[in-house]
Amino acid sequence: MDPRTDRPVTGSISVLPASAETQWRGPSGPLGLIPGAVDVWRIPLPSGAKSSPNTIEILSTEERARAQRLRDPQKSAQFAATRRALRHILARYVAMPPESLIIEVSLQGKPFLMEKDRASTLHFNVSHTAGLALCAVARDRTVGIDVEEVDVHREILLIARRFFHPGEFAALESLPQSERTPAFYRCWCAKEALVKASGEGLHLPLNSFRLDCDPGRPLALLEAGTKLAGNPWSLRELALGPAYAGVCATSIPAPTWRHWNYTAET
Repeated sequence: MDPRTDRPVTGSISVLPASAETQWRGPSGPLGLIPGAVDVWRIPLPSGAKSSPNTIEILSTEERARAQRLRDPQKSAQFAATRRALRHILARYVAMPPESLIIEVSLQGKPFLMEKDRASTLHFNVSHTAGLALCAVARDRTVGIDVEEVDVHREILLIARRFFHPGEFAALESLPQSERTPAFYRCWCAKEALVKASGEGLHLPLNSFRLDCDPGRPLALLEAGTKLAGNPWSLRELALGPAYAGVCATSIPAPTWRHWNYTAET
């Protein structure tokens, strides 16, 4: 939205709301992915605090080390399960064994897939929280995704004051108490997804752009900031039930969305 005219920023972002009719399907076999499409995967995570041998054996040395550095056993197990699922998901698109995939990390911290000694045209992003992970996959264009477990006891105003754009904080503070939590989480997930899709990582502060996260309206970009301006960003709110909030962002204008349920491979 142009702050001088109170009108939306034309062409900067396209938003589709979460829908109770979102069809999370279970795919079978390899998957093709044409440019202009985004696949979003919903991945249930195990509640146990120990990784199974089947999980550990397909991870890279670096992934195993990252899991071991997490001192909380359950967080370590869920991180390992997320990476295992990611490898099985990507393997569907590139027809390679999951354990042979080479996943590198950019200087900004964003993971990418290597194919034939060069960066793959398959882009992906993954996010996980307690009990659930999400993965987004697209061809030729960037994607970012974020999922958060909803905590109604969280000090959301303190967090928003520190990390959100001043306009977002003011709007959040003005909402009735009952509406603040959903507004906070949809805004947080959308901002994180956009930051991840941009590839800027920590170089793009959350308060450098402004979203309209009123729970009664679709998400909208009010002020793009310098690093998001000029791109045809699209956002997808994901229907995950009351316990979770999730948003996917992509630089594809008006993408075709597919929603898949991941079932653990044996």
